[in-house]
Amino acid sequence: MALVDGFSHLVIQVTDLDRSEQFYQEVLGLDSVGRDLVNENGPNALLKTNTGQMVLLVQVPEVEPFRPNSNSIHHAWLLTVEQYRRAQERMKAFGYSIEDSREEFRAMGERSMDIYDPDGHRYQIQAHGPEATKIIRPSAGKVSCGKMDDFEVGSVTPFHQEMFFLVRLNEGFLALSSWCTHRNGRLKWEKEHWRFYCPFS
Repeated sequence: MALVDGFSHLVIQVTDLDRSEQFYQEVLGLDSVGRDLVNENGPNALLKTNTGQMVLLVQVPEVEPFRPNSNSIHHAWLLTVEQYRRAQERMKAFGYSIEDSREEFRAMGERSMDIYDPDGHRYQIQAHGPEATKIIRPSAGKVSCGKMDDFEVGSVTPFHQEMFFLVRLNEGFLALSSWCTHRNGRLKWEKEHWRFYCPFS
């Protein structure tokens, strides 16, 4: 497997270089390096993140439109929690939504918001807080799960509020925590694959 020392640069096609350069500087906080420094077919602007990675904006006549309801084409940037809070304030000041439309699917401590540039390129801004790896100890107490006959042998029943799965085996019942220990978030039971799945890897 090849070893990568770091991320060098990202090339983004835009239809209006002036408009996009302003967005990437003012909204996303990138620093301008200069114009037309790269041998590209079209006007271009080179910008830099605070950690040294480059973003190259290249002006083209037309940009492939963003596909609605698709998560496959986007870029995700990871910030510290404090950087994320400052980014939220800046985005909100510019009139962008800072809500997380998929908050219910996040692990504890995972923060995320989507920002779109003028051409529809999607950026997922993320941060992972310390609570993501905090050890959560289950609370003690009795839970009424219903009657034994309500559960077929081989069934896996989630108890969301109590945060566990009840598994019916030939030998009896087994209660399994529904929290992933590598990143505090709720596990999913995938019946078709006969497995417990962590979506936070």
